[in-house]
Amino acid sequence: MSRVCPATSALAPQEAERLAALPGIVMDADTEPYHCDYAQHGPDVRHTACVLEQEVDGRSVLWWLVWGNEGQRDVVAAPGCRKIVRNETCLLIKGHPGDCDQEIGFTREELRGGLR
Repeated sequence: MSRVCPATSALAPQEAERLAALPGIVMDADTEPYHCDYAQHGPDVRHTACVLEQEVDGRSVLWWLVWGNEGQRDVVAAPGCRKIVRNETCLLIKGHPGDCDQEIGFTREELRGGLR
């Protein structure tokens, strides 16, 4: 599935610093713009991008930048979808709109393999 939503947002430097201080970081947060992870969604759905992964007590914790078109935004820890699509894990936030998608970037397994 190719990305269609053109929305982008970036972490503020203090948000990136706060995330960088967390223990067990697997995937670093960045202040470069993140693209919305959703291919398509309605106007009532907030944009979402995974900005950090950390390992806590042997389990993965995902941090997401969630924002709306009116400027409201949050950085939250929330589970990923984890549904298997064509032998790979969906990379979207749990409860996402639309179809599952594992083509928005590296899989969690690829990230872990490349960073160890």
